[in-house]
Amino acid sequence: MSPTTHRQPLLEIEDLTVQFATADGPARAVDGLSLSIKPGEALALVGESGCGKTATALAIMDLLPAHATVSGTLRWDGAALDPRRQRGQGLAMIFQEPATALNPVLSVQTQVAEPLKVHRRLGRLAARQEVLRLLDLAGLPQPETLLGAFPHQLSGGQRQRVMIAMALACQPRLLLADEPTTALDASVRAGILDTLARLQRELGLAILLVSHDLGVVQRIADRVAVIYAGRIVELAPCQRLLEAPVHPYTRALLACLPDPFSDTPPAEPIPGQPPRATARPTGCAFHPRCPMAEPACLRLEPALEPMARAPHRLVACPLVHGEPA
Repeated sequence: MSPTTHRQPLLEIEDLTVQFATADGPARAVDGLSLSIKPGEALALVGESGCGKTATALAIMDLLPAHATVSGTLRWDGAALDPRRQRGQGLAMIFQEPATALNPVLSVQTQVAEPLKVHRRLGRLAARQEVLRLLDLAGLPQPETLLGAFPHQLSGGQRQRVMIAMALACQPRLLLADEPTTALDASVRAGILDTLARLQRELGLAILLVSHDLGVVQRIADRVAVIYAGRIVELAPCQRLLEAPVHPYTRALLACLPDPFSDTPPAEPIPGQPPRATARPTGCAFHPRCPMAEPACLRLEPALEPMARAPHRLVACPLVHGEPA
């Protein structure tokens, strides 16, 4: 993990809103989200399925479907972000399921070489050598044996590493990783996360990691933004957040994690269900599931504000402001 610095943010997001047109009415997946990522920093977006994590990443890449409406401000190096111009060289994305993201009828060499030929103008032989280098960089041993392979001939971990190689092809500065370890067993998952951490360190990459698992993000993230119902409810340095969670939702997420070194059964799952994007409750969206909820929580929408004793830490819950952080 990289140290936090005061350098100008690489990516700034202000008041991002993503809304989808549905048969049940407008569905707001992201609701006024603001954050920034510094060069070389790893920031994790964490929350339950449907909270707006992937929609945020796809909005940054301008890859949302046509029925989505996006508003807000995105800046890249201080200027307005043009995702189509920055894709590849500035921004790159590792998608959640490589089995569907990779083309099933094209070989590994063909898929990894395409951006090298189109964007970097490499010839056939130079592109082949660069494909071998990228596959090796992504952690695939004996990459020459995989050049002619097709996705169905690879394991889940190998497919994910091919996706990483493709994402690195145009030498991006920010890598968006959407649940990069989904459906992988524990040892393969750890290897993928270690590879991302190594690439961040060796290449100076900034990483935006999307995950539902706080146990995963602790291996790579410098900071964590916890999202609920499309809004950030807590933003803090990773280790501090894991050691001393403040927002009731963050506490509940951590309480769900099993302890492999304890015989004590894990805590009960968070009661209830996340709100539907078409029917967000009034006030704090977490209040129907929150053990700390008071009548005011049903009326007032909490702002994301610095903790009094820890201004580097932002929390959207007036009930916890003023507590030690």
